[in-house]
Amino acid sequence: MENSSAFRGYRIQGARLDFILPSLTESSKYRIPLEYDKQLEDRLIKLIDAVWLHINELNFPSVSSYKENIRGIIEFEDDLIAGKI
Repeated sequence: MENSSAFRGYRIQGARLDFILPSLTESSKYRIPLEYDKQLEDRLIKLIDAVWLHINELNFPSVSSYKENIRGIIEFEDDLIAGKI
């Protein structure tokens, strides 16, 4: 948000996700606070840049060598960021 023209000059310090189920009762609302983490933000920016590059080059690497779990996903992301694939 800090890079958007509408919010330029503001500094984001936190956020939350609000989930509302169709019943619209108080018990159907869930709030998950999100803590700001500069390292995670930097990683996400690098990952977005790497994915954007692959999309622009129409280079869609195979994921068959990665495990189908969170560790495999993180390994794939790490390889994208490092330019290994």
